Amino acid sequence: MQLNDLEQFLIKCGGGDIETLNEDKVPVEYNKLVGIGGSVLLTAIYSAFAMAFASSWIFNDKLVIFLICIFWGLAIFNLDRFIVSTTYKKNIFQISDLLQLLFRGALTVMIALTISIPLEIKFFEKELLQWIDESRKSEVYNNTELQRLQNEKDSRWNEYKDEIDTGSGGRRLNTVGPVSEKYYQDFKTAESKYENNA
Repeated sequence: MQLNDLEQFLIKCGGGDIETLNEDKVPVEYNKLVGIGGSVLLTAIYSAFAMAFASSWIFNDKLVIFLICIFWGLAIFNLDRFIVSTTYKKNIFQISDLLQLLFRGALTVMIALTISIPLEIKFFEKELLQWIDESRKSEVYNNTELQRLQNEKDSRWNEYKDEIDTGSGGRRLNTVGPVSEKYYQDFKTAESKYENNA
């Protein structure tokens, strides 16, 4: 059976030995291993993209994100290939087979989680950010110190806006002067204290 380069690559991804298959000349095995190899390759690609998204929440450097996702994709590729290449049929079931089954099951669950959880976060990103914002507001409501800092910040901002809008600092309306600059600096100081304690 004549195989193209892609089919040979997918058979290797599926843990197959092309020379052995050529000796046996079993077309069914070719097709099965091409399918297994394709699923292994796609799993690795999905893992790499999921890790790239997860890493973007932690790192800003695109090169670091790229290296992490490539490393993770290759790691998942090797693990998944190991899982499928060590799975074979036997007539007699032994305790060692159960241990291998548990190990392969644990690896499969780990691979599934590393792909699904970052994708879930991306799909529900808007709802998660809303929940985080509501949680922070609830924390402010239940924390008297944060409430005091919030009120101080709002008060400083109102002083600044009032001075800008009314010109009470002795200058033309909607222009910035020494008084408004002082009020603005007071606001930034209060804001910084709030953010440091939030």
